Amino acid sequence: MSPRMRTTTVGAVGEAVDPAPRVRSMRSRMDKLQRENERLKLRLGDQERFYDSLRDCIKMLPTPRLERLQKPKLSHAESGAVLSISDVHAEEYVDLEEMEGFASYDWETFLCRMWWTANKTVELTNIMRQSGEVNNLDILLLGDMLTGEIHLDLLRTNTFDLPMAVVNTGYVLAQTVSVLSGHFSNVKVTGVCGNHGRQDEKPAAKNKSDRNWDTAVYKIAALLTADNPRVTWNIPRSPATIVKVPGASILAKHGDGIKMQGTKPYYGLARDTAQEHAKRRGKNDFDWVFQGHLHTFDKLEERVLCPSMIGTNQYAFNRLHSVPKPQQLLVFANDKRGLTNFWPISLEDACDHGFKAMPKFVA
Repeated sequence: MSPRMRTTTVGAVGEAVDPAPRVRSMRSRMDKLQRENERLKLRLGDQERFYDSLRDCIKMLPTPRLERLQKPKLSHAESGAVLSISDVHAEEYVDLEEMEGFASYDWETFLCRMWWTANKTVELTNIMRQSGEVNNLDILLLGDMLTGEIHLDLLRTNTFDLPMAVVNTGYVLAQTVSVLSGHFSNVKVTGVCGNHGRQDEKPAAKNKSDRNWDTAVYKIAALLTADNPRVTWNIPRSPATIVKVPGASILAKHGDGIKMQGTKPYYGLARDTAQEHAKRRGKNDFDWVFQGHLHTFDKLEERVLCPSMIGTNQYAFNRLHSVPKPQQLLVFANDKRGLTNFWPISLEDACDHGFKAMPKFVA
């Protein structure tokens, strides 16, 4: 007889012979399955009792009453809006074909995006006015209003020669400030210079603001709005300045002094914030840093990276492999809560504007 066919038999002395290993294994598995079956029956019974108890509890709950939402009380704390306008690069030309269809930019695009920024600022502010008064607007001009001529390719492709770009951009900025002043009791404009408006080949430590075309743009706009009683200007000669808003102090700067190697310099940004605090400690310290230069919106603890109006260009696309979206940033400041409601204003759909054309001068 084959060993596989062997079954339990009785020996010569009448004792049972041990079953084959296969039989023992099957019996062991049957015992385990029977124990598991008993365990599942107990568990199922417990779950059924739990669900019965849960259903009984739900039936005992009262039906919710229909309540009317109370109208929020108007806040009496001082509030204001803070609009950052950064990295405009007004006269730069970005060719659609060079960008593989990802982006384009020219003077007309700049006008549409600047107008859209002003309109959205008013629209979002009116939403905030449902809960309290927002009478004051701080405009932070964070540099690079012009793309300038610091690189040879910019000199070849800009839509305007630099002198005309300075005058035209100043005229548009003045109109933007005037439009916004019609919706706020007080508009305070602060303008710091960027790196693209510099006249020197390399960044300078002295006369950085004096020898920068951003400053010229701000001065032109300030002169054109000088008769507007609602508008005040602060154009510091320093590359950074403190701006007081309700509930907070902001250090406004362009941020080009922070070294980067083709990526966002997180450690450099944190280190720069710490160093700014250290040198100002005990005198004119700040709560937040607002900067441009990196063309992207981000919040790193106390530092706010403000987005750019131009978005991406050939340098960012081909050298940095970056496609930042064209945006500007609107924030609200409250005397009790500090800075709240960080709202990036998307500019991708901006398609028209209401700016007046530059008048023609006759000699």
